[in-house]
Amino acid sequence: MSVSANYNLGLAVDETQNMGDVIGNITFAHTTVTAGKLDASTVPNAQLVFHDSFNIDAAPLAAGVLDLTSMATGPLGSTVNFTGKKIRLVKISAHVDNTDVVTITRKDVGSGYNLFGLDHTTAESVTLSPGCSIMAYHLATAEVITGTFKNVLFTSPTDADANVTVELVAGVA
Repeated sequence: MSVSANYNLGLAVDETQNMGDVIGNITFAHTTVTAGKLDASTVPNAQLVFHDSFNIDAAPLAAGVLDLTSMATGPLGSTVNFTGKKIRLVKISAHVDNTDVVTITRKDVGSGYNLFGLDHTTAESVTLSPGCSIMAYHLATAEVITGTFKNVLFTSPTDADANVTVELVAGVA
């Protein structure tokens, strides 16, 4: 299997300001782009991919926990195992028809994997409102997925069947 992941974390904004009767309107462009491609030959590289949409209270999750060492919805129904890899790209979207926010965090201190932080000792979390998405690119800061640090927790205060789409790209540690 080979994986090739193109990413573009860009934002382009045009701001128009009225500079008075003599000058008129002037448009200022603000652009920030982090883009590239990961594959087997790049540093960091891309070796495995996981992509699925699911309710946070149903398979492939158990009690809202995504086990990065045993994700049972790979290509053709195969199990995807990220053990020994680092998450390089992550995109998570909360479906627009959810009725409450979805929070993504590490499961707990003992087994949690921190998708959005620097290491397993911190407890960063991301909360997505219905219809919102987040995307992240980790060059060197991601932690290695192990049998100990492997679980990502999805919760919602009142929407037990909230739906999310998750895309993860992992490469060598």
